[in-house]
Amino acid sequence: MDGKVKRWKFDKSTGYPSIVTKKPSKVSIGFEWEIHGDECGYNAYVDQQEYRFGYNKVPNQWMLDENGDLGTTLDTFSLKFAEMYSFQVHGECLASEFASPVFHRLLTAKAMANKLIKRANKDRFLCPDESDMAGIHVHTSTPEWCAHVKYFTDFTKLLMMFNRYSSEDFIRGFSGRDSYHDYYQQAEATCWDVGFSKPEDYHVDEAEEREMLRENRFSDNRTVEFRIWNGVADRLLPAIEFSHAATRFILQHKSPEIPYLVELKDWLGKQQGYKLLKSQPEWRYVN
Repeated sequence: MDGKVKRWKFDKSTGYPSIVTKKPSKVSIGFEWEIHGDECGYNAYVDQQEYRFGYNKVPNQWMLDENGDLGTTLDTFSLKFAEMYSFQVHGECLASEFASPVFHRLLTAKAMANKLIKRANKDRFLCPDESDMAGIHVHTSTPEWCAHVKYFTDFTKLLMMFNRYSSEDFIRGFSGRDSYHDYYQQAEATCWDVGFSKPEDYHVDEAEEREMLRENRFSDNRTVEFRIWNGVADRLLPAIEFSHAATRFILQHKSPEIPYLVELKDWLGKQQGYKLLKSQPEWRYVN
């Protein structure tokens, strides 16, 4: 691991790693990945204290979430990884949740996500390709949103675009969540636009209750939190690209009307990059 670390440059003012790119983005992004843990030790003795990186550096410490529910363990190398790259780690939903620092370039976020996937695959206590309750949450923010300019309008547009009838099959498939999943409703559209030209307040309230998206904060910045995805490794990179692309799309959407997902698809086809997102087979449902 030490040999790979040397190629990373750190901004001393923030402590966050960065990769030089020619086109820095105005969209800041961060992610939380609840990585499913090995269930073999759930009956073991646990300390009555939530493990949070930086407060307790005991290797292989059992972790509890904020409700006192049993989490999982990490090996020493995963703890060192979190410390080195400024991740916060705690137990949640019978998983180890890795919360990233804020990235100001999509390339940086994807590179760090890749490194985390590789680390999770080597951790003997983690099962990154399984998930009972765990999910992936991606936060995006912009200077406009931090200044409260257009934030609530943009949040509502994103929320209701995903909850249209014509978005349902894409969201359900792209999320990776099946009907057996405890948080399946986060990938189930309310389909408010059947017979309606625009959403009423109660349509928005119903969509918010399903928590596909949630108003939130990340590193003291106002964010939109995308909560659609199942917490398995192959969803992490598509989730990051999708959240970044959807945020950029909604920033340039000038109409007061709620856009359709097909408008995002058409816009995406004109953009450079997002190769992984463009290759997702669920786009065939968007016409």
